[in-house]
Amino acid sequence: MNKEGYRDPTAEKAIANAGKSKHIPKEVYEPVKKLKEILEFQHIYVDEIKFHTNSGKYEKQWK
Repeated sequence: MNKEGYRDPTAEKAIANAGKSKHIPKEVYEPVKKLKEILEFQHIYVDEIKFHTNSGKYEKQWK
């Protein structure tokens, strides 16, 4: 709620998502980006890449 007492859905959503990164870490993003560039140079296109850890705690999708 905001200071007037009304619901603030934008702020509530931001607070709920705090700490839940929706971005792929740079250490993963950069090499995969380079790999996609190399493949596209050879006219091979990647539609989707999924990342996850063995524990399942980290899972991201790159389309």
